[in-house]
Amino acid sequence: MEREYFKGLVLAWAANILWGVYPILFKQLDGLDPGAFVGYRILYSTPFLVVVVVVMRQHHAFLQLWRNAAVLRYLIISTAMMGLSWGLYVWCVQNDRIVESSLGYFLTPVLNVLVGVAMFRERLDRSQWLAVGMAAAGVVYMAAATGYVPWFGLVLGLAFALYGAARKLAQVEALNGVLAETLMLLPIGVVLLYMAPPATGESNVAWLAVAGIATALPLIWYVAAARRIEMATLGNLFYFCPTLSFLIGVLLYHEPFTRHHLVMFALIWGGLAVYSFSGRIAPRRARPFG
Repeated sequence: MEREYFKGLVLAWAANILWGVYPILFKQLDGLDPGAFVGYRILYSTPFLVVVVVVMRQHHAFLQLWRNAAVLRYLIISTAMMGLSWGLYVWCVQNDRIVESSLGYFLTPVLNVLVGVAMFRERLDRSQWLAVGMAAAGVVYMAAATGYVPWFGLVLGLAFALYGAARKLAQVEALNGVLAETLMLLPIGVVLLYMAPPATGESNVAWLAVAGIATALPLIWYVAAARRIEMATLGNLFYFCPTLSFLIGVLLYHEPFTRHHLVMFALIWGGLAVYSFSGRIAPRRARPFG
């Protein structure tokens, strides 16, 4: 049991580290059209996911989910949110908005709470409302102090939250669900590749193949980790991913980080701390989606 738990921790850390260093990977393809990049991610990750589903002997369950109309309706919504988040994240990285994209990750738990209230009629306690208020105050402060609303981070965070809600409603195993979503995105990926300039050079082709595998691999690790460790531990480790991306944006790519950014992030980080603490003392009232 202890060995399996340790293996789960290693897999969870590996998934979050790989997600966190996405900006470095994606920066290798800075000159590639964002639409083409998304298309190649879909194209390269699809066969990899198919092989994994077959090897893990989940193909029968995968084929059965296509017969359930209710599941497919929710998967269509989650597919749309996945496509939006993939495209927007690539655009943010290529346009030097890594810090703002990390904001979307940090806001996701708080936005999950609001989606839970709106869609599932969940009730929040005072600490959870405080967390929401602190995060909102951070965004409002940024807008008032600089005249700039971090729309890309907000949309990215909301897309993640709606994706989690749709997957919660679909009630389908994570790996099969992602393969179904990727297959639904495949026609759009082909159209994007048809419309975009072709990728040239051995370096670009190699990096695109790596990006495709790196799209699917951390999810597989994440699913395997979820079977071995507690969801609370998994959720807390998730914060390492945007933290790493944030540090990469500021320290490696020297993106702007003013005192106004500091105040906004401090309020959001404070809200996350309150949210995490409320989840520890009242786990039944603070369940994450997904």
